Amino acid sequence: MILWDMEAIAFVWRLGVPRTRIERLIKGTTRITSDTALRLARVPNTTPAYWVNLQTNYDMAVAAKEIDVSNIELDLSRFCAAPSARLSHLPLEGDRAFPAQC
Repeated sequence: MILWDMEAIAFVWRLGVPRTRIERLIKGTTRITSDTALRLARVPNTTPAYWVNLQTNYDMAVAAKEIDVSNIELDLSRFCAAPSARLSHLPLEGDRAFPAQC
């Protein structure tokens, strides 16, 4: 245990972050920020995108368990009316704001 503690202290010292930041990451009580991702990317064979994507994938997995989207309407036919009725007030050009099915 003492060896691990010394390695952990050396690790956070090299990253230049408080020991508590890494402890909170490990416990899952804080998120991987851009700052932390940039620092962790100094670990061999990783990139900041790797760490940010890891956080994003975790967030999506948690959200998928917690958020009920079953009541969202999937029928887009009411948005596929005649071209003049396609919400022309949107600041987008042409039909880019609408699904390909239209």
